[in-house]
Amino acid sequence: MSSNPLLEIMVNGEARTFHPDAFPGSLLDLIRLLELTPDQVVAEINGELVRRAEAGERRIADGDRVELVQFVGGG
Repeated sequence: MSSNPLLEIMVNGEARTFHPDAFPGSLLDLIRLLELTPDQVVAEINGELVRRAEAGERRIADGDRVELVQFVGGG
């Protein structure tokens, strides 16, 4: 009766579901999975700003709300 629950998080207001074995679990992993440029992203988890230097260590848990903003240069 062992079931492997899915990881469900909100990313920029959109529900996303991941299989835990396919998602390593750090904020940096999520940024890369979404094909964003880590050096150009500002992130917030559950309303708390996450410093870029901490993105690789900050774990994402089931039910978290993640907001990502990528800066784009231009002129």
